Amino acid sequence: MAQIRPHLVLGVLALQTLAVYGALPKVDFGRMGKVGVAGSFAGIDLYNDNQSSQQPTSFDPTTSTLFFRAQDGGLTPIGSTNVAGRVVAGCSIGNVFYVGGTFTTLGGTNTANVAAYSSSTNKFAQIADSGLDGPVNALHCDEKNGMLWVGGSFHAPSTGNTAGFAGSVATYSPSSNTWSAPPFAGLSGGVNTIVANTDNSALLFGGSFVTTYGNSTTNTTSVTNPNVPTSSGATTFSYSLVPFPLANAEVDASPSSTRPGLGNITNILCPAGPDGVGNTWFANDGFKAILTIRTNKQLSATGLRLGNTFFDGRSTTTFK
Repeated sequence: MAQIRPHLVLGVLALQTLAVYGALPKVDFGRMGKVGVAGSFAGIDLYNDNQSSQQPTSFDPTTSTLFFRAQDGGLTPIGSTNVAGRVVAGCSIGNVFYVGGTFTTLGGTNTANVAAYSSSTNKFAQIADSGLDGPVNALHCDEKNGMLWVGGSFHAPSTGNTAGFAGSVATYSPSSNTWSAPPFAGLSGGVNTIVANTDNSALLFGGSFVTTYGNSTTNTTSVTNPNVPTSSGATTFSYSLVPFPLANAEVDASPSSTRPGLGNITNILCPAGPDGVGNTWFANDGFKAILTIRTNKQLSATGLRLGNTFFDGRSTTTFK
């Protein structure tokens, strides 16, 4: 049997009968590169010029089956899921192909929703002795850094240390065989796709989720901070603006109020409490104030959202 490269693993086919007919078609498979097959099929031909008979190959239609495509174009089944299981994503790092979906077993191996297939052993294995506690919808293999990114509708590994995981995104290190929470903790909701940008300097996540910024003590997530009163002039678009991190910026304002607890301009950056002393800034009465923010780096913005104060009957009426 020809040596099969891991990146030639095909997608999921849940078929009852795959028919083997005829000789190898006159197609130069070597020029096709990576080939994937996806969708709902009534049938598919498996070509094998060494096949003397034309007996159909049968598969259980209640499971999902994973195939290899050999250099000659032939398809070989390498493992099936449990009944009603689904495989929806895959990618490779070196000679290991990672598979994600909704399943409890794959190729006879007990594993929860994610598994690794080694082309050297031709076997499936658990990742870090466990899977994930919910469906996996997306996989991204960062070969440069040797890291597997996993997205879906899960919260944490199904067993072991779950500290720090916030949901929907997890990373796996093949070198240490460990799960880790991503640097941004996680996303609240479901992740359906993970792709790199054109120069591989960033990852883009798609799905239905809320993005969290900040840390466990300072929540800058919400573009609708509960400590900032909602303005009657706010629009639907204003609630979708992405906040700039200004924790290290230089923020100055003058002239400031001399009233205790109301003259510190930094209090307006993600207020820690309700509108009032310690969380609100007043300009000095009777003066036009100037607010300056220096980030010391280039930022690109197409919108600006301001949270006004209503404390003590005051508010900003004009902003330029």
